[in-house]
Amino acid sequence: MAKTELVTFAVSVLTILNPLGNATLFESMTGSMDAAKRRSVLIRCAVAVAVILLVTVWLGDTILNLFGVSVATLELGGGLLIAGIAFSMIHSKSSSAHSTNETLPPKTEEADIAVVPLAIPIVAGPGAIATVIVNAQNFSGIAGKLEMSVIVVAGSLVVALSFWAAGALQKLLGAQGMDVLSKIMGMILLAIAVGMVANGASSLFPVLAGS
Repeated sequence: MAKTELVTFAVSVLTILNPLGNATLFESMTGSMDAAKRRSVLIRCAVAVAVILLVTVWLGDTILNLFGVSVATLELGGGLLIAGIAFSMIHSKSSSAHSTNETLPPKTEEADIAVVPLAIPIVAGPGAIATVIVNAQNFSGIAGKLEMSVIVVAGSLVVALSFWAAGALQKLLGAQGMDVLSKIMGMILLAIAVGMVANGASSLFPVLAGS
């Protein structure tokens, strides 16, 4: 796999997982817990994120075929979804794609918080899943899937590290600094989303590509 595509996929995964932005949420959800409980939440969440994305890497195509969804359709729809998340990051708002319809569980229920809603849909939400499935088309064979697997596991580790350092990051950067970083990541994510929408639209409507 070309290094350019690997770097693009790594940046896409890291940006959509939004480790810095979600670190603030992690801090607010676990602030009253002791160190052992926070560590338990952190580990459970990171493992859950890795499992979700690994399943997507290896079975994403099968799931698409099962429901008769084309890659171009997912690329267009996923791009629009990711663009919405990016706009939310730029405007410092919480995206509905990263929330649940239920009230967050009490902070003392660390096991539930770790998997739902923290791991899914907040960290590894629909945007992350769509990003992985769409990019999987550029990675053929077992070797390509293994490369993707390494990247998504590394992304999960970055999320874990950001959660571990959440308190220190907030003290170092402050609320304004974290907000600025989130906006920058939102701009990068928006650029990625525009590319996905353009590719998906040109595949579905060849006339748009002049072919």
